[in-house]
Amino acid sequence: MVAAAAWAALAAACGSGPAPIRNHIGAAPTDCGAIPPSTSTKPVEVTLWSYNPSLAELAAEFNRAQTGVRVKVQAKGNAEKMARAYLLAATGGKGLPDLVQLPGFATAPAVDTGSVVAAQVCIDATGYDLGDFLPQTLATTKVAGTQWAMPGALDDAEVFLFDQKAFARAGLDPAQPPATVAELLEAARALATAGIARPMGPLWFTDELMLSTPMTDGGEGHDGRPTRATFDTDAARRIYRANAQIIEEGLAAPIPRTPQGDLDAIAAGRAAMTIHPIADLRSVAASQARPQIGGSSLAVGPVPTATGPGGVLIRSNSLFISRSSTVATRGAAWSFLTWLHAPKQQAAGMVSSKSFFFPTRRSAATDPMVVEVFTKQPLLAAAWGLFSNAPAVPVPAIGPHSHLIGALDSVLKSTSADAASLDEALSTAARSVDAELATYNADPVRYVACASLPSSAGRDVSSCR
Repeated sequence: MVAAAAWAALAAACGSGPAPIRNHIGAAPTDCGAIPPSTSTKPVEVTLWSYNPSLAELAAEFNRAQTGVRVKVQAKGNAEKMARAYLLAATGGKGLPDLVQLPGFATAPAVDTGSVVAAQVCIDATGYDLGDFLPQTLATTKVAGTQWAMPGALDDAEVFLFDQKAFARAGLDPAQPPATVAELLEAARALATAGIARPMGPLWFTDELMLSTPMTDGGEGHDGRPTRATFDTDAARRIYRANAQIIEEGLAAPIPRTPQGDLDAIAAGRAAMTIHPIADLRSVAASQARPQIGGSSLAVGPVPTATGPGGVLIRSNSLFISRSSTVATRGAAWSFLTWLHAPKQQAAGMVSSKSFFFPTRRSAATDPMVVEVFTKQPLLAAAWGLFSNAPAVPVPAIGPHSHLIGALDSVLKSTSADAASLDEALSTAARSVDAELATYNADPVRYVACASLPSSAGRDVSSCR
């Protein structure tokens, strides 16, 4: 969310201009190449841009397992830096890798600039069966019925974490965590009465919103190109009112200085609830498995929504095949992707000392290695049950995603629980998103090129012409 919001200032500089930047990559390929690639000569080399260290480890294992393909991983910084680097190269038409890992907020720009080959091309060419995959992991990069990318792993989502012991002390049922934002507010008040001054962690309320109401038309970009905002709804009002009340009553903690600051606050008894990325669940589960150091009483649940039930928004760190790839490298890249998603590799992610992710496939959870992990660390088993049974709610595939996040954030900053001010703020934010969607749709390539420039250049509109 922080990375996506950082694009807002740059996107604001991308107004309409007289000389749009053009995409120089060429027509979309429809050939997936030879699978597996021929080994009659030297191995086919596939360049992969990645920001997840686990992919480097897995690529090295893949290279040892066969001789036809060599995957070379290049780190490009964090998710935001990766999206910038790739989309800037894509709109310039040069210097692209064969495979690239992109965060969910970059899905629409990658598709709309024509810089990626649909994974559907290889799925259809090989008859690859997606039936075993968790639909949530695929839905994030599915646009207009086409699967554009494959999930690297299930490692990018937020869940609701809460202290069961604190709940019990406050007279709350630990088996029934808040399912709605109204229940969240009441739980926070009860916990405050029980002596926890700031019961709720930082308010990452966009998950609550996106799970409760559509952000735009066009199926939020998954059915077609969005043209207007649709979040001015009663469900959104419930979300904003509850969060405004939490803020006004001083029940929420500020944004922590460290990624695990909210978890540290719960461990110290300064907080009791938070919405937190799943990447840290293994360390939490490991502490619970060591009762000799006190352990943790954290439990996992769905993120509260406007009217319930709660849910989980899968954000995606997916792997796209670049359009600049050759027929040979596309086939080689697909070989790596199918190897990566084999149940064995997906199960290994749960037990690796260097990487951690939840499987993308249901069958991987029956692997003896995963069963052992779930037995020893029930928190991870509970999280898997949550993911595997949650509805397929993908993060919106919206070109000006950062502008959307900024507009949603501005509503909470500019209003309180007052009905009149909230109505005006929502209406203003919706109009702003409508205007940004129109600018993006007029020329997605120019818009993305401008938003991908370094900050110093991106703020100068003339540099985008």
